[in-house]
Amino acid sequence: MVTNRYLRCAAIAVSAFLGLAISVVAQDDGPRFDAVSVRRVEASGGGRGATTRHVESGRVELHRYSLLGLVTLAYKTSYFQVTWPTKDHEAYYDVQGVMPSNTSEEQRDLMLQNMLRDRLTFRAHHEVRPVPSFVLLVSPKGLKLAKAQGPSDPSDSKLGRIWIGPSEFSLKGNVAMTQLTELFSTYLNRPFVDMTGLHGYYGVQLSIPRDSVRPDPSVSVADYTPEMLKGLNGWDDSRFIAAMEKQAGLTVVPRSIATDVLVVDSFHLDPTEN
Repeated sequence: MVTNRYLRCAAIAVSAFLGLAISVVAQDDGPRFDAVSVRRVEASGGGRGATTRHVESGRVELHRYSLLGLVTLAYKTSYFQVTWPTKDHEAYYDVQGVMPSNTSEEQRDLMLQNMLRDRLTFRAHHEVRPVPSFVLLVSPKGLKLAKAQGPSDPSDSKLGRIWIGPSEFSLKGNVAMTQLTELFSTYLNRPFVDMTGLHGYYGVQLSIPRDSVRPDPSVSVADYTPEMLKGLNGWDDSRFIAAMEKQAGLTVVPRSIATDVLVVDSFHLDPTEN
């Protein structure tokens, strides 16, 4: 399963801010890597292998990262929260950066942001815009989940996480509604926001049938779109929505949600020389 751990929605229900620029996110005078190499590479083929990330004390190595991947990593955002001035932003890079061993995660993110600014002339700002999302509500027919005393035993790895089987996606354990939306947002490939008003933990046991749709075998893995990834893993939104209603008494409805969006102003695909 290819997941994007960085798929998180910063939903903000303040409609007065819609369409207004909040701040320029480039860090002119922020921290920078002591040394950094940025090299554009082929998206696939040539034995380049899969996308990898390796971060250790004093060093960060990113292999075959797309520009979108670099942006979502540096700005701690999700792909659906980034808007581009042009569709031509498909490029891949190898990045190697050297930094002080005591660099914090926040400082490293700023270094990555400044790397994008310095080497790819990347410029962007934040706005709050309506984004197509899914909202989780209690079904008018009534909730089918029982209240639990607390979360599942963290030592039991079979509880509180999604398992992918040959015929189904399954989830069993005591989870909060916000955890439920976070767990499934990756599969839905759009923001998933809890508006149930339910607090605490509930015993969940879900079984979601897999779809049989698969991407065209001629398409390279590096070129899979989010929809292709869903097909590859047998995911189907309509089956998920039906299962949530029938098994949990929860309704999933599409709705536009005011969300913090990273608006890209300009960039270059070819980095300046190392």
